Amino acid sequence: MSGAIANAAQLRAAAQVPLRRRSPTCTASSPSTPPRRPSEHTSQQQEGFETQDKGDSLTLSKRELALGAATLMASSAWLSSAAPSARAVNGMFAGRVPGITTELDENGFYTYTRPNGKGGGHGVGWSEFPPYTFLVPPGWDEVPVSIADLGGTEVDLRFVSTEARNGGNLLVVIAPVLRFADVGFNADVQIDQLATPLQIISGFAPELLGYPLDEDQLLSAEVVSKQAGEKEIPFYMYQVAPHILISATATRNRLYLAKLEMNGKQWRTNAKVYEQMIDSFRPIIDSSLDA
Repeated sequence: MSGAIANAAQLRAAAQVPLRRRSPTCTASSPSTPPRRPSEHTSQQQEGFETQDKGDSLTLSKRELALGAATLMASSAWLSSAAPSARAVNGMFAGRVPGITTELDENGFYTYTRPNGKGGGHGVGWSEFPPYTFLVPPGWDEVPVSIADLGGTEVDLRFVSTEARNGGNLLVVIAPVLRFADVGFNADVQIDQLATPLQIISGFAPELLGYPLDEDQLLSAEVVSKQAGEKEIPFYMYQVAPHILISATATRNRLYLAKLEMNGKQWRTNAKVYEQMIDSFRPIIDSSLDA
């Protein structure tokens, strides 16, 4: 497919600093050392000094033991503070952190907003990025993701429903824009500045679909503008055979992609609900996050 960009997952290994344990030096005589025979001319006073000297030596060894233990504790604390933080994206808590409203809106939807404490399945080293939101019908539940997810380390969220009428699965992928452009860490780019609609869907097909995209599978692709918090930004909207809807956009230095999939019967009887779900997906752009 002309112009397609192949995806490449980027993993960053955290540096590990080995902890070197130092055994405290003990000056007491070794058990293997043969005892020293006192001289015939050794006086009681000299023996007194010998005993006192050995006592001082034993006391000094205890001090060294205490000093060695304190040194190890201080070294461990310093190494812990110097090691890379395990904080991932907006928070340090991996797995499911509740982010869905408890009451339905007037149209019969709940609203999911990515909570600040959620860690996703990205592992360590991810910087902060704006949260996102979308509508969720009754009967849909969040399921856990991890760095071992088949969709890769860029999978941030999964929702599923097994209901016959409006069941299906939803997948959210958050990816660095560096996959398509060499930009600065604090860059703010939009998706139409990175690649064409065909290049974006082809590059992310393995994560979103689980296989490379065949050109005949792409039923439609369009560019629309939507309000995302304080800013209006472009979105790429796709329909992929057999029954898959995809929304993609970018803000700051991240790409946001959502894939919604259902079976043929669900699509025929409830297409409007699925279209509302995918259309509602968008990041929440807040100028305070750029500070």
